[in-house]
Amino acid sequence: MFVMKSFKRIFSIALFLIISATLCSQRISLEVGGALTGLQQSTAAVKKGDFNLLSSAIAGPEIEIALSEKYGIDAAALFEMRAGRYDISWYKPGTTFTRNLYYAQVPLNLTYRKVLSPKVNLLLNVGPRLNIGLFGTTNEHYYLATRTQVNDSSCFAGNNQMKRMDVGFDIGVGLELNRFQFKLNYDFPITNSANVSDLTTLKQHQLQLTIGYSLKKLKKKEISSQDAKPAVSK
Repeated sequence: MFVMKSFKRIFSIALFLIISATLCSQRISLEVGGALTGLQQSTAAVKKGDFNLLSSAIAGPEIEIALSEKYGIDAAALFEMRAGRYDISWYKPGTTFTRNLYYAQVPLNLTYRKVLSPKVNLLLNVGPRLNIGLFGTTNEHYYLATRTQVNDSSCFAGNNQMKRMDVGFDIGVGLELNRFQFKLNYDFPITNSANVSDLTTLKQHQLQLTIGYSLKKLKKKEISSQDAKPAVSK
């Protein structure tokens, strides 16, 4: 019940912001893609801990507001599912851990656009990214069969291991071909996602590959009527 209320509240706020920004946006696109999320985990007893991978699928709308011919501000509301299973024997002997996590991503990037040819642009972007944990499930599986499995569906509520929100910093590069954008982004974690004392560090490094299709393209600078007049030969 709490998860559904939180999800509806976040969705309503995101929808309002998207609709408001869309009214003054110069580009509207739909993004789909995938990502690899590296979980950097450690405890007070084990400083280095381990580094495991989760794979994910991403989809959602993106808008761009042009500041000039070269610069713009990109904002998106993306839905993401992260999943993976890995060994955590360093933390709990004889145990593997499975995560299925669902996030809302809200990146806000400054984009630089460089023309490579009449139909191809180079894209460079930097900016913050807010990751909001919506819901998910985790499973601790004791493969030595000495204890029963522990399932948990309250990943981001109560005394869970993960905070509901974390912040990252995006660095990305891409190519724009007509209405298509191909982007590769690295999201560096700024905040710690750990919410329990024994797991002192839980940071999520993410590498994203997305394809965007523009429903509404950026308009090129219009030529004024004065500039458009042909020169009169003397």
